[in-house]
Amino acid sequence: MAAYTRTTVIDSAPAGDTVKEAVLDLDTDLTGIVAAYNAHDTATTNVHGFTGAKTGSGAMVGATSPTLVTPVLGVATVTSINKVAITAPATSATLVIADGKTLTISNSLTLTATDGSTLAIGTGGTLGTAAYTAATAYEASGAIATHAALITGVHGLVFTAGKTLTLTESLTFNAGGAGALRVATAANTVGNLAVGATTEILVGGGAGVVPVWTTATGTGAPVRATSPTLVTPLLGTPTSGVLSGCSGYPGLAITAGKTITVTQDTSLDEAVAMSSKLTIPGAWTTGAFNAADFTGKGSMTWTVDAGDIITFAYKIMGKVMVFAFSISSFSIGGTPNNVLYIAIPGGITVTKAMNNPCRINDNGTKSIGWVSVIAGGNVLQILKTDESNFTASTNASEVYGEITFEIN
Repeated sequence: MAAYTRTTVIDSAPAGDTVKEAVLDLDTDLTGIVAAYNAHDTATTNVHGFTGAKTGSGAMVGATSPTLVTPVLGVATVTSINKVAITAPATSATLVIADGKTLTISNSLTLTATDGSTLAIGTGGTLGTAAYTAATAYEASGAIATHAALITGVHGLVFTAGKTLTLTESLTFNAGGAGALRVATAANTVGNLAVGATTEILVGGGAGVVPVWTTATGTGAPVRATSPTLVTPLLGTPTSGVLSGCSGYPGLAITAGKTITVTQDTSLDEAVAMSSKLTIPGAWTTGAFNAADFTGKGSMTWTVDAGDIITFAYKIMGKVMVFAFSISSFSIGGTPNNVLYIAIPGGITVTKAMNNPCRINDNGTKSIGWVSVIAGGNVLQILKTDESNFTASTNASEVYGEITFEIN
C-alpha cells in the first residue's frame, strides 16, 4: 500500500478553532487507515506494504499451517505432501498422470529403466515376474517372435533362443500329468495321449489319425530297419531276405529243375552241414521211425522195432515219389489177416493207384507178393500174391520192396 498523505492547512488567524479542526481531520484519517488495513484494502491493488497486483481471493495467508484452496504453486520446493515423503531430484523430474486416471501402489515398488523405455500392459493384463530387457520382448497380439533370451512359463511352453512358433489358428492346450504325451486330438486342439504300458509301443495310424499303443513282442531295445541285431528271433515265413552268416538251417525242399548257387567260398564242413538240411530232388531221405506207422488189417497186429529197419527211405521228384523199404525180424500177432500197412511219411496223399512186386518171408516161408497204393490213400499195402493171411510169428518175418507213385 502506498504512503498515506494528508495535507491540512492551519489558519494563521489567532482566533477560531483551526487547530482543533486539524486534529479532527487527522483523527479521521487515522481511523480510515485502520479500517482499510482491517478490510485488507479491498479498494486498492496493493496489500499492506507490498507492491504489485494481488492474486486470488479470500483471507490473508500466514506462514504457519495455512489452508490454500486450489493454489497454483509454480516452482515449489517441498519435502512431503499429505505424509508422502518427496525426495527432490538434483535438477528436475516430471511425474505425469493422465486426466481422470488413478495410480495405486500397494507395496514398495522400484522401477528401473533406461531412457526411452515403455511398459505397455493390455486391458485386464497382469505384469508377472518374467524380466525383459528390451521393448522387443513384448510382442503384438497373435505373434511370438524370435527372442535372444529363454522365455518360460507360458502354459508350460518353453521357447529357446532362435526358435519360432507360428500359430495360424486358435490353439487349445489341455493340462497333462507326469508322463503325458500331447498330440493333436482334433482341429486346433492339443490333448493328452493315454500313457502306454511298459509292454506297449506307439504306432502311428496315418494322416489325421491319433497314434495308438499296441502290444510289443519280445524284449530289449527297439529295432530299426538298417543293420539291427536280433537275438533268437522267430521270423515266421519271410518273403525275402539274405541268409548269409546264418546257421541252423531248417529243412528245405527244392523243386525239380531248380538250382542252388553258392556265391561265396564254403568249407567242406559248411557244405556238408548245408546239404544235410536240404531235400534235393533225386536224393534219398530216411524217414523218422515211428512204430505206429506199421499196422495190420483188422485185428492183426504188426510189431516193428527200430532195430528191424534196414531201409526206410524215399525221394521226391516233382510230383513223383519213390519209396523203398527193407524190414526184417518183425512180429505178427492178434488175429492174422492178409494185409500189412506202412504209413507214407509226411502225410503225403497218393493221386494214382500203383502196384509193384515185393519179397515176403512169412515166418520162414518165402514168396513173391505185391506192394500197392490207391488213389486218395496215404499208406502202402503189402499182401501175398494168393492174398492168404500172414502167419503169427515173433521176430521171424521179413518184407522187401520199392514202389513209385504220383503224389499231390
